[in-house]
Amino acid sequence: MDLLATGASLAWLAETLGVGAGAIEELALSHPDPARLAVTFRPYLAGGEQGALWRGDLAGSIEGIALTTTRADLARALYEGIAFETARCLRALAPYVAPTRVVALTSPKSRSLGPALLAAASGLEVTALGGHSPSLLGAALVALAALGAKEDELEAPAPSTLPALGDPAAVAARAARYLEGGPAPAEEPA
Repeated sequence: MDLLATGASLAWLAETLGVGAGAIEELALSHPDPARLAVTFRPYLAGGEQGALWRGDLAGSIEGIALTTTRADLARALYEGIAFETARCLRALAPYVAPTRVVALTSPKSRSLGPALLAAASGLEVTALGGHSPSLLGAALVALAALGAKEDELEAPAPSTLPALGDPAAVAARAARYLEGGPAPAEEPA
């Protein structure tokens, strides 16, 4: 997915369900049994997939939807889809640089479900930093590095606590099925 469109995807689902933007994470966290989630959300909602697959022709889809599908199912599936696509991007980096740790910048009100799902899906250590503007924090880190600041001179904000997922192995298994059953990367031009 276009990782720049994750917020827009969450806002779209909030509007579609008629809830506030912050309610989507709460709905996802309220899912009674995420290990048995039957819904898969492929979140290619903003012009295809502009990350690891680079496929502008892809459209978002919801698979496994039924009359029993709840708002919590849809919210959890969207959060998982975003995390699984982020894990796909991290895997695509592996031949060039093997990430061992991820720092996820979250909105001030986030309870860090996305980073928790990413940790389970990728098998990497994920540190969530919330409570600050992600854009401002990222820009500040880039500016400080450009000015020659050393890592040990920077005072990082305290990390957020990741929510318990219940069964991280079940999330990892769902991520593996999601990534195996998804679309193929764009072909190289001849």
